[in-house]
Formats: sequence, C-alpha cells, structure tokens
Amino acid sequence: LYYGAGRPERLGLLMTGAGLLIVAVLPFRERRRGGDRVKAREAKRAAAGKNVLCLPEIPPAKRRLFLVACLFAGAAVTVALCGYVYVGDPHRRFNEAVRLRDQRRFEEARNQFRRVLEKVDPVSGLANDSRYHIGISYYLEGKFPEAIRIFEKLIADNPRGSWAPEAQYHIGLCYLQQGNPAAGAAQMRGVIENYPSSAWAGHARRRLAERPD
Repeated sequence: LYYGAGRPERLGLLMTGAGLLIVAVLPFRERRRGGDRVKAREAKRAAAGKNVLCLPEIPPAKRRLFLVACLFAGAAVTVALCGYVYVGDPHRRFNEAVRLRDQRRFEEARNQFRRVLEKVDPVSGLANDSRYHIGISYYLEGKFPEAIRIFEKLIADNPRGSWAPEAQYHIGLCYLQQGNPAAGAAQMRGVIENYPSSAWAGHARRRLAERPD
C-alpha cells in the first residue's frame, strides 16, 4: 500500500511554476516602458512647481530589485512551509515506515508507525493500518508475544474491521511458531468461524489441514 501524489497535486505544482515564471518575467517587460513613464512624471513635477508636494520617484532599477527580493522571499517562505508539511505528513511517514519494514529495519519502522499514530485520528484507517504493521513487524522479527499483544488489541478495538481476520490469523501463526499447536489451531478455527467469507478463512483451513492430527 503506497500513498503518492496524484494528478491534482501535479497540476497544482505546474500552475505554481507557471505563476512564478510570469512574476519573474514582469520586471524585464517593465524595463522597456519605464523610461517614458519616468520622463512623463518628471515633466509633470516641473510643471506643477516647487510648492506642490510630490512623492519621490523610485528608479526602475530599485523597483525591479525590490520585486525580485519579494519574489525570492515569498519563494523561500513557500519552500519552508512545503518542507514542513512534507516532512510531517502522516502518509509520507507511513510510506517510509513500510520501506523500513521491508528492509527489515523493524525498530525504525515501528518508530515511524508510532509517529503516524501521534498525528492522525485514532479511529482512522491510517491509524489501524499503522497498528497492524507494527504487529507484523514484531511477527517478522520473531517477537511473537509482542505481535500477539498488538493483534489482540487491534481485534478488541475493532472486531469487524478489515484487519481483524488477518490479525487473528497471524495470532494463530505466532502460537504455531512458539510451539503451541493447540492454541494456534484454536485461533485458525476462530478465523473460520468469525470471518467465514474472508480470504483468511481459506488460509486458516489450509493451515489446519497441514496438522497431522
């Protein structure tokens, strides 16, 4: 499972880039027309006389420099905000945690999954996904008691959730890996009874068929 940018995000980035390009080109267009405007303002000021209050004229070069400075400052703030949002985005952290788990860097993966849980609604799908993958990381690492504890809590919190059949199936696998076939078989039968229409019920039947007794 991977969360990535879609077409709306790419379109937004393209429009942002086009807008920045337009703003960057504007000062150079102003340069060609700026000389005539300055001469017109100077003539108007001379005709008005010395007693008339006139605002000082800002040279075109300084106006361009100010505009460019504002452009770069705005770009810097935008990049900083985007970086802050990107680094803290729960979906990005989730993707990173999955990659760490696939690289068998289990403790680092669990830390990332826990950070996701700190950022999202505890009853959201992403929260349940993170809890499940924490349990799977314990299972893959061979820490079966910890995996059982995580899976049991996941089922207790949401017994009809999408992860429940797979969680109970892996509880059974944990018991089998620990050398407790009776408890493992009981969990496999529980998968069949509680979730008969799930794919994991079929996996559980095959596990039971492998038992010599």
